[in-house]
Amino acid sequence: MKKRVVSRILLSLMALCLACAAVPGAALADLSLSLGSERLVKGNIIYLGKNQFNDDLRWRVLHMDGERALLITLNTIRMEYMYGDKEFPFIDYDYIDDFSDGEPVYDSWEKSGIRKLCRDLYQSWKRGGAEKLEAQAILSTDIEETESYRGGRFDFEFLPRSIKGELFFLLSAREADLYFDSEADRIANGPDREPVWWWLRSPIHHESIYLDRSYIIATVDDGGWLNSLDVLQNYNIPFAGFRPACYLDMTKVLFTTEASKDGKPKDANTASMEPVTEGNGKDRKLTLLDEKQKFTVDTDAVTASPGGSFSFNFEGAAKNAKTAISVLICSKEGTPLYYGSQAAFMTTEGTAEFPVPAELAPGEYILKVFSEIRNNKTTSDFASAFAVVVLTVQ
Repeated sequence: MKKRVVSRILLSLMALCLACAAVPGAALADLSLSLGSERLVKGNIIYLGKNQFNDDLRWRVLHMDGERALLITLNTIRMEYMYGDKEFPFIDYDYIDDFSDGEPVYDSWEKSGIRKLCRDLYQSWKRGGAEKLEAQAILSTDIEETESYRGGRFDFEFLPRSIKGELFFLLSAREADLYFDSEADRIANGPDREPVWWWLRSPIHHESIYLDRSYIIATVDDGGWLNSLDVLQNYNIPFAGFRPACYLDMTKVLFTTEASKDGKPKDANTASMEPVTEGNGKDRKLTLLDEKQKFTVDTDAVTASPGGSFSFNFEGAAKNAKTAISVLICSKEGTPLYYGSQAAFMTTEGTAEFPVPAELAPGEYILKVFSEIRNNKTTSDFASAFAVVVLTVQ
């Protein structure tokens, strides 16, 4: 690629650029942005994927575990389900005949209709639009449980229930007790925004309860207590809601922005440069790594003045109407200070030019340059890996 010489521009022209950036939809307001998982803590809400009715799904961060985050839907979600003439069975009714009365159903998860519901949710993402790439950020999960767990409103004995190779799954009773702080913390709402019961994956040992039955499955009730339902009672089958969990691969999260604000500038036709703050917003939108984007730029160091501009040649931008060429101006330590973006206009290669904020102090900075497919303020964006360029402001 040809090298591009950094040029100074007239202050009047710079003022015009700033005026263009200040039009509605591209206001120079602070952008709450944090690299990687820096702003993701227990209790944060992430927008990720949709259900079968095209509803946005909101996930709560339950636990951060190294390079992965345990998520659960904020509330129960709607899905289409039917098994023969019985709705939403927890277990395969043909399978029940394999057990004698009074014997615990040790394979209730593997043969369950609700496990199929988890898999249907993942498959619907793989067939979707933006959800295809979001699905790639969900980790296959193995969880081994070897011991029973006692607890809940009636001190039940919850049997161990391991899972292997699951993408979406239900929490066990032990996990529901471990990752929530209290009964009130476990309460979830249903479609009518009222507290509802929701399924767990743990069977209950029948001798630990007053009912001498086999098919008692753990739930969380509408008061947030660990409880149970008899899945052989037809009125109980649709009584509890579907609240899946999953592990998110944090190595795929390039950065997050605050979903409750307007987020990134809506109009990227004119290059903008917006100040970045950490923000304290609980709802976070993801920008995920798209490894298929083979985006490259000139990596030679560039020099510019406050109120001036810098430019670089690029190749390999995604050919998509939503693609933008974007830049993070970071401190030498890597802290994001400004976010800039301009539309690529379906151009896979070319030259991008960005203004240098007039208030940026002289010194050395790091540019993180990338191509990103930008969606609405809640749907995840998808970006190439960062290309790093040294910027000297003098």
